[in-house]
Amino acid sequence: MKRELQIGLKIKEESDWKIAYFREGGTGVTVVDSRGSSCSGMKSDYSVFFSSGCRIRNERILLSTESWLPSAEAKWIEVKGNLPFVVSRDSSVSENVVLKLVEDFSAPLVLKGAALDGGDVNVMLKVDSLRPNPLRKGTLSVTISMSSEAPVGFLDFEVQRTDGTAILGKCGGEKDRNSARKHGWRQFLVLDGTHDEEVIVAVKYLVRLKEAVVPVHGRSGLFGTVAEKRGSTGKKVR
Repeated sequence: MKRELQIGLKIKEESDWKIAYFREGGTGVTVVDSRGSSCSGMKSDYSVFFSSGCRIRNERILLSTESWLPSAEAKWIEVKGNLPFVVSRDSSVSENVVLKLVEDFSAPLVLKGAALDGGDVNVMLKVDSLRPNPLRKGTLSVTISMSSEAPVGFLDFEVQRTDGTAILGKCGGEKDRNSARKHGWRQFLVLDGTHDEEVIVAVKYLVRLKEAVVPVHGRSGLFGTVAEKRGSTGKKVR
């Protein structure tokens, strides 16, 4: 059985600086346990999801090791190192794109100044799914996505009906980790299913990006059960 250690770090933004994206790869983070065993070069994964109608942005870094676990007698683990981010406090809104409410319909868009070097980034907007909403009769649940070959600091989709009025609402969204292209985002909408044949979409995103390194230092106690072999009850570890 393959075993690995996973450590989740929640991110709390307390200033006008926002995270555009995480520079995935070598994190420069080391984990050590109370017995002195350690592991460097942890794998990392950055995830984002939106809640409360996309008003709240939830961000997390998941650190993991492939071949290292704390010692059986360890009482705590300590994480220390630096996390590489790209950040900004300036945003822009793209031009409007009309999306037909047809599954798999897509349209190209250019996000001006969205690249780290100040250049433009080509993205693709797409209607991923279109279904009757089982919770609200006469409405549609629609998933729209944006994908690109280069990372961008996505903030939100601004969606309106073709007459300029607001859609019924947003249910949430997430950074798409399974996009066919390298970088992707999805958002879940509720639309009036009897009137709308298309919607107008613009993308809000970060510009004037800067590289930043965030120091991390934390310690966590250990308690749980480690299975010694198949069929054993395991032993407790404090």
